[in-house]
Amino acid sequence: MVKKLVYIASLGHSGSTLLDLVLGSHSKYIGLGEIAQVLKDSKDDFLKTRKVRCSCGEFMNDCEFWSPVTTRIAASSNKDMTRLYEIVLDSFYEKYGANCIPVDSSKYIKPLSVLNTIRDVQLKIVNIKKDVRNFAISQLDN
Repeated sequence: MVKKLVYIASLGHSGSTLLDLVLGSHSKYIGLGEIAQVLKDSKDDFLKTRKVRCSCGEFMNDCEFWSPVTTRIAASSNKDMTRLYEIVLDSFYEKYGANCIPVDSSKYIKPLSVLNTIRDVQLKIVNIKKDVRNFAISQLDN
């Protein structure tokens, strides 16, 4: 089965989270947030991540999608980013079926290059461009 994925590429503070939420409001798309951020965390940080709120409004520990996924990831002996993305995608398609498409707003190139190596993944990339002056102000505000 070909697994579809919408990947939002952008600079930080350029509207990727908002686009993730907008796409996730459509019945065909489900926004999963920044998947790479969840997958890159060390074991201690990973346990903290489970206490963060999901876009569904629940804590990841209580989210009907992320709770079993994070349990599968924690139990996996292979912590390679490619394998972890495969767990997320396999879990997504087991739960929601082939008629739904996940949205990943991870933004950066490295996760995209990892996804590009996974067999049977069809990527749609949405690249958000933001005026660099607005990006600079966002960075200064942080």
